[in-house]
Amino acid sequence: MVRLKRPWFAIRGMAVAFCIFSASLTTHAIQDPVDEMKVIGRVSELEQDLSSDDLTVRDTAEKELVTLGPVALDYLPAIDSTMPSDIQQRLSRVRTELERQAVVAVSHPTRINLKGKKTLGDVLSAIKKQSGNDIVLAGTVQAEKPQLEIETDWEDAEFWTVMNDLQKRGALEIDPYVSLPDQLALVENLLISAGRPAPVIPCQGSSGILSFELMRADATRNFTNPQTSGITLQLRLRWEPRLRPIVLSLPMSSVTIVDEFDKTHAVEMPEQVLNTMIQPEIPQSEIYLPLPLVERQIETIKSLKGTFEMTVPGRIETFEFKNLLKTADGTSLTKAGAKVTYEGIVDNIDLKAIKVSLSFDNPNGGMESHLGWAYENRLFLRTVDGKEIEPIGSETWQQAEFLLGVSYLFAEIPEGADLVYRTPAAIVKLQVPFELKTIPLP
Repeated sequence: MVRLKRPWFAIRGMAVAFCIFSASLTTHAIQDPVDEMKVIGRVSELEQDLSSDDLTVRDTAEKELVTLGPVALDYLPAIDSTMPSDIQQRLSRVRTELERQAVVAVSHPTRINLKGKKTLGDVLSAIKKQSGNDIVLAGTVQAEKPQLEIETDWEDAEFWTVMNDLQKRGALEIDPYVSLPDQLALVENLLISAGRPAPVIPCQGSSGILSFELMRADATRNFTNPQTSGITLQLRLRWEPRLRPIVLSLPMSSVTIVDEFDKTHAVEMPEQVLNTMIQPEIPQSEIYLPLPLVERQIETIKSLKGTFEMTVPGRIETFEFKNLLKTADGTSLTKAGAKVTYEGIVDNIDLKAIKVSLSFDNPNGGMESHLGWAYENRLFLRTVDGKEIEPIGSETWQQAEFLLGVSYLFAEIPEGADLVYRTPAAIVKLQVPFELKTIPLP
């Protein structure tokens, strides 16, 4: 089946008591923002130092390249077999460590430091600079509220803590349906603006890379089919927009339930794995968590613990095949755990089909049935004068456990044009432990 060109991935009774949420995911701040132009210049200087006759200078240069962080990956020279072996080894070690840092950065929540009275527009710009999360205004607030003054007092605060505060202080709310991929859109909270109380969500909070809200709690007692009796909790999950989850699931074997009398209740189907539906264009999802029906005197779940499994793409890497028409079929490029192979060109009536395959050392489930992200990887031709030519369509020609082959259709392939392909270079599987406390039952 031929797919037409699509947008680029590059890289989607109520209870009334109080509920506390916490997650035990280890928290670290992502590397502080850096001046990219300074990084480019420093990488170039340190590259020269790697060729020094002085061993101390070479060692110092290697160590400093690592301290520049993952942003330096885009500017490291490609490892060439014509280089002295010492330089090849040093560049390989630097790249390996920076790729490791990039993977670690994906798994940890970003943190915000901001103090003083600032306009809403400036606050959103600062959040994006510090976290990489793009937050925009939409609807009426896009024109009316950029200059609204917000009092900020965030010191090493997690992203979701900041977002929750910001929504309250600015009478805003997240609208997932006007957000673009990799973005959250804030719109006016009409209830607050009208002076009416906002709905009381008794169980909400955030910690780590996920935000949780208890949307609904239902209890059902079925007399004709008692096995279907139980309690269902509807949770809304949001993630930092810099992330693009491929899979988000909850193994029921990880779930433990303790009521207000400290009695532990076993889940009924511990072998079950709950999967949420991920839509790339919507930065949130919902999950319906089934719990056993408890005695009537139990009004509160004291603690509900579990561990979400979240598979996300890592850092986007660029793979370039120079002068494509002179590149041998089967040529492969490897970065981190990803390998991209140019498989050749096939005449397809009036079109040219460029065959490319993508594989990973460890896809962590991201190459199984959840391949929508891979089809959003960007591929284009870059002509000798710098023009970028997008494919007019694509079709799958191979799919295996660890490999995906896609043909990209072009009307023509100009002489001297390079083939450029961008994909996450690692598929990262995260464990996100959580605990919901004091959950009121209907």
